[in-house]
Amino acid sequence: MAPYETGMTDTDAQERLTRILESCLPEDGVDLILIDRDAASWTSSSDACDRLLETDALIIQRMISRINDGDEPALTRVDHGFLVGTHLRTENTDYGYVLLMLDHANPESLRQSWPVIEMGLSQMQCVAGLMEVQDAPVSL
Repeated sequence: MAPYETGMTDTDAQERLTRILESCLPEDGVDLILIDRDAASWTSSSDACDRLLETDALIIQRMISRINDGDEPALTRVDHGFLVGTHLRTENTDYGYVLLMLDHANPESLRQSWPVIEMGLSQMQCVAGLMEVQDAPVSL
């Protein structure tokens, strides 16, 4: 199924996914933004994420455009670090976009951490897949 044909999730599923993914993040230096296809957003408890969504909506739109064009994971510089993101979808469900704000990262630390960042994004895909399996109706 093409990304634009996938089913959408409800608000409860988005909020649950945000809580699950947020619980996997380190306590300091990484924040989460989940944006659905209708541009609704859920964030980890970070003022920085909320400020970014309010003041730099163009940066978010450009990231999503790059992701849609196949540039995954997409990366851009923000105020005090970097924003990295990918499309979070499974075979049947489109959860939207997951963006990680890497606060106080510099280009060298980002380069050294890149494999771990990619692994974290892949694990988020796995979590979304497990959530989809868990939510699937049971057929008798």
